[in-house]
Amino acid sequence: MSLTGKLVILLITILHAGCATFSSGYTPEPVTTASSYTHSDPVSPQDISFSVDLISEIGKFDVLSKEGIIDEVKEKLRTIGLYKKIVYVPFRKKESKHFHFQVIISGTTEEESLVLSYMSGLTMMLIPVGLDYYSDMSVFVIEKNNEVFSASASEKFIKIIWLPLIILSPLFNDYNIANRVLEKQVDYLVSEISARPTIDTHKEINGKVSR
Repeated sequence: MSLTGKLVILLITILHAGCATFSSGYTPEPVTTASSYTHSDPVSPQDISFSVDLISEIGKFDVLSKEGIIDEVKEKLRTIGLYKKIVYVPFRKKESKHFHFQVIISGTTEEESLVLSYMSGLTMMLIPVGLDYYSDMSVFVIEKNNEVFSASASEKFIKIIWLPLIILSPLFNDYNIANRVLEKQVDYLVSEISARPTIDTHKEINGKVSR
């Protein structure tokens, strides 16, 4: 490898190490819900399906993956214990009760990021450069082909490229912060939809109470 190539690789390595990513903390704390149903509950746990869309408006965004979001959502739905069967399916194959999660990533584009990183490299990372990203996550509750409820959570990331931040990069890097935010957003949205009784639940409870 030529000397120029080695210098380019070294510069890219320093740029990745000499930066830190922070989040805004806009997402509210999860709503408190019951952890599980018991035998004395008037309504049995339900079967549900869910789907996930990950949309990046900024080009390549490797720190989040659709598979990672699916795993996070499924794990949270299982943890709260309100549903008997939880299945991931494409939206077109949804069951009678379905949760559709949509994540939209926006902000500094891939091209803009490259330009800003190059400018930072020219100054030897002595002048701070900021890149802004936004994660907007929504959930839509579909019951019998009708949307009956929705909730959303938005978060802002700021990635600062600056040499002194190299000491923070092991903890405050893109991957750690993005996945921490994902977990918080999923916690909040799942708690929102779980705290809301379904139409069928209302009917069954009312029917049992009136007897």
